[in-house]
Amino acid sequence: MWQECWANIDAGNDVDNNRRELQRLMDFAGLKDEAAPREFTDRVHEACTRAVMESNSWLAVFQIQDVFGQTARFNTPGSVAATNWSHRLPQTVKQLDTDPRLLAKTKMFSRLAKEAERTG
Repeated sequence: MWQECWANIDAGNDVDNNRRELQRLMDFAGLKDEAAPREFTDRVHEACTRAVMESNSWLAVFQIQDVFGQTARFNTPGSVAATNWSHRLPQTVKQLDTDPRLLAKTKMFSRLAKEAERTG
C-alpha cells in the first residue's frame, strides 16, 4: 500500500488523498510530527507494528508479509481471481532463520509482542 500511494503521487493521481492516507498511517504509528518517507523504512515498519500490538483490540492478527515488511500481495480485496491466496513465500520456514534481515524482523516482532503482552 505504501508503494502504491507513492506511485499514485508520482503519477499525479489523487495526490492529496494519497498523501492524507500516508499521513494517517504515520499518525497511527505514533509518528505524527513526521512526513511520510518515500520508503517504508524499518523505523516506520516497527512503529506500525507496535501500534497494532498496543491497540485496544482483543486480538492482533498479522499476515506473514506484514511481519517481514514485504510487499507480496496474497489477496486483492473485492476480487475473485486464481491469484488470490496463491502466493507463497520464497523461503521455507527453516530458511527464514538463515536470512539476517528476516531474522531481525522476527526478533522485532517477538519483542513487540512481549512488550504489548500479546504472547500468552
